[in-house]
Amino acid sequence: MVQFVKPIMAGKEPSRRVGYCPPRLEIIERKSDVLKPSSLCCLGRAFDATINLTRGCPHRCIYCYARGYRNYPGDDRVLLYGNTVEKLRSELFRRRRLPQTVYFSSSTDAFGPYRLLQRMTYETMRMLLEHGVAVSFLTKGYIWRRFYELWRPYPRLVHAQVGLNTLNPKIARCLEPLAATPRRRLKNVQRLLAADIELTVRIDPLVPYVTDAPDQMTDLCRQLAGMGVKHLSAAYLFVRPQILRNILSDLPGTTLRRRIWEVYHAGVTVPLHGGGCAIRLPAAKYRAAGYERLRRISSRFGLRLRLCSCKNPDMNLPDKCNLAAVGSATTVPGRLPRGQQLVLFS
Repeated sequence: MVQFVKPIMAGKEPSRRVGYCPPRLEIIERKSDVLKPSSLCCLGRAFDATINLTRGCPHRCIYCYARGYRNYPGDDRVLLYGNTVEKLRSELFRRRRLPQTVYFSSSTDAFGPYRLLQRMTYETMRMLLEHGVAVSFLTKGYIWRRFYELWRPYPRLVHAQVGLNTLNPKIARCLEPLAATPRRRLKNVQRLLAADIELTVRIDPLVPYVTDAPDQMTDLCRQLAGMGVKHLSAAYLFVRPQILRNILSDLPGTTLRRRIWEVYHAGVTVPLHGGGCAIRLPAAKYRAAGYERLRRISSRFGLRLRLCSCKNPDMNLPDKCNLAAVGSATTVPGRLPRGQQLVLFS
């Protein structure tokens, strides 16, 4: 049976933004196991399992690849697996070998703007940490204060990544309409650092002509370095045809939409996840210039930058962005190997 829950925004986050209505939260029953093996290249070898507490994401980012999934429930609702805590408790009891690390969440956000969701995130993380299982997460939401008290006794078992690609609230509202504001995400960063939690800020995605301008990068790096951040990771936005259509329909301005279309139409199609699917990226030359620009700026502020080789398989990058833990700086992108281009756009 499906239960309907009125959306209640976590903390003091506004429950309405101009032109947007928060999705309806529906409670459903999870049939399969909670802990799932991951196919994400970015996770690296440290991960044994992932957890998605919901199907669908409340942040409604215009570039979100999950909006193109066949089982995506639509922009107007989010499905929360209401029996997750009970099923996880049973799985941990009967498993002979517990996972080393569990990642929250590969196709949604565990810190979405619902009290019920954040309570479930808290209970599942608490259960895992008490069993000695490390937890890792990437979020563009607002983290409740109680989580920092939960994590404080386990600083080496918690790996945090905060997604933040702009400080401009208007740009953030356009790209990520119902995610936490840049100001609130900076509050997450401040509290994570104060709790001595391992932290990387992900400047991801870099959106051509929107978030990859030098002044945007400089303002962001200056702010983060001043707060004590040491590690960044970055990757340009990748798209599939449906996602590009979503972006072009939501972005304001004919000129900007034309430029975005031109960048991806002239770009390259490459395999992701070991060739399992094709994604479209800006041309390697465009990305290399943007990455080099960000590398110079971040280096000026003493920040160590890691570039995602998983999302740039056509470039000679040595490392994954590694969602599990902080890593070292990467090298400058190389050239596009011959024979890599596939067909995605006619």
